[in-house]
Amino acid sequence: MKIFRSRGLVVATVALAALLAGCSGGSQPGTSSEPGSDSGGKPSVGVAEINLSLPFFVQMEEASQAIAKDYGVDVTWQSADGSIEKQISSIESFVAQGKDVILIDPINADAIVDVVNKASDAGVKVITMGNKVGGEQNFNTLYPDHDNWVQSARVIGNAVGGKGKVLFLIGAVGNYVSDTRQKAFEETMAAEFPDIEVITQPTDFDSSKAGSVTQTVISNNPDLAAVASISDGLTLPAIKVVEQANLDIPFVSNDGDAAIFPYIDSGRVLTDVITGSYRVGAWNTAVAARLATGASFDNDLFMPTYTIAAEKGAQAVKDAGLDVATITTEEATKLATDYVAEFGKAKSDGDMTVG
Repeated sequence: MKIFRSRGLVVATVALAALLAGCSGGSQPGTSSEPGSDSGGKPSVGVAEINLSLPFFVQMEEASQAIAKDYGVDVTWQSADGSIEKQISSIESFVAQGKDVILIDPINADAIVDVVNKASDAGVKVITMGNKVGGEQNFNTLYPDHDNWVQSARVIGNAVGGKGKVLFLIGAVGNYVSDTRQKAFEETMAAEFPDIEVITQPTDFDSSKAGSVTQTVISNNPDLAAVASISDGLTLPAIKVVEQANLDIPFVSNDGDAAIFPYIDSGRVLTDVITGSYRVGAWNTAVAARLATGASFDNDLFMPTYTIAAEKGAQAVKDAGLDVATITTEEATKLATDYVAEFGKAKSDGDMTVG
């Protein structure tokens, strides 16, 4: 199996290799001289997660613990149970415990700036996951969402012949990931497909709401030509509604959840972008382990992602004039759980980011 990273609209293997070679010098992680005080001498990482009940977060922790063994670091996960006050308390506790690195999945990006800066001032390296937090020294682990969603806009815009109505399901206004994907998609549609009407609908990342707004849009627009969705969790209920309405229209989506793979193979979903819960947990922990042991990164890191497509989707990518290598659902299935091979200690620092 040969897999290509999909960073940028035109992703060529040679160009990507050059990009990676330019990141952080490709060094191996060193040995921490000041390991956390509560970890038996090993470097220690604390993770302040939004909650530990959602399957996505549970799988992140599972992968995190597995790859931590590969790096020889200690990782402690704490749930904020959806409370920003509890999350801030967890961060303060990690600082008091002498953690080397703190990973934060922000409940509210603005609300944690002060505690992030306090942790940094105390000598703790801080990583904010999937969010750009405006602290003074923190690292932001992000996805190459802008380029991926310019690509998705071109795939779906070309697939409908450059005209008609496209339902666009977003998460919540103000969420960094949702806002980034929305901006890239809408701006590309406006610039390159002016005869397409984009019907943007927020869902608050609620699958039930995604289904209900899709039903409403179809009722008011029986000539709907396509659906774009920023997350597979929103795509799945939308597909159910479209099927019940007997509409044969294409989708583009994001996340690479296994539940969406049958729809990729059938051609209903033309393209998806894999991040994946296990990969996200492993990648963030790998970056934290490397920072704990002396690695140097830019403040913004971008996770390698991949475009998933079956035969129909791959043809749609070509028809859109995109030079983007795709992977099959079978390859994506292996990639989703082979995170130690992808982000383990044997890899270089340069393998931890793209762009």
